[in-house]
Amino acid sequence: MRAGAGVEAADDLSFSFSRWRERVPKGEGGPGCSHLAEVPYLAPKLEPNMETILSDASVSITELKRNPSAVIEAADDEAVAVLVHNKPSAYLVPANTWKRMIERLEDLELAELVRARAGERRIKVKLDDL
Repeated sequence: MRAGAGVEAADDLSFSFSRWRERVPKGEGGPGCSHLAEVPYLAPKLEPNMETILSDASVSITELKRNPSAVIEAADDEAVAVLVHNKPSAYLVPANTWKRMIERLEDLELAELVRARAGERRIKVKLDDL
């Protein structure tokens, strides 16, 4: 590959050179002869390894395993991000918060159902007929 070949199409790649030792084929410089060759190397651009944590508190999985009761108590009815290798892996959510979230989701689903049926034709029914 010649230097610069294909770089225009690789917008998300950074272009750099690496040096490596290459054996010269027999008859081109003597037996076992080697030289340095510059070889183009396309490396992906790395963004900073950052994760969004959607809670005010976090705990490592190791600490959670050691003393889960202490973590729950210290959470003070707030969600806690559980980190594995400093990245959020799960969220520990108090039971009351979970219950409120599920109720809110159910309310949103019912509201969507009402909006979807708002344009339907209404049918009058007597309760005695049911």
